[in-house]
Amino acid sequence: MVPDPFASGTLAAVLSWLLAAPILLGMLGGALSVVFAPAFTRVKILYAWIVICALALTPVRYMLFQIAAAAS
Repeated sequence: MVPDPFASGTLAAVLSWLLAAPILLGMLGGALSVVFAPAFTRVKILYAWIVICALALTPVRYMLFQIAAAAS
């Protein structure tokens, strides 16, 4: 058998999550500020479209699928 060429160690996984944490928290803070700020309907539709595109076109959809598969 051939070993996995894309295998990463525990240290690499921990460092990647630590370096991604500020970006993820910034995205969460931005999303919460958009949700709770008063806006016109057109602006809310635009933000909803951006979120749908981000979920459909990024690796987040694979993470959500893995969570759903693990939960079932």
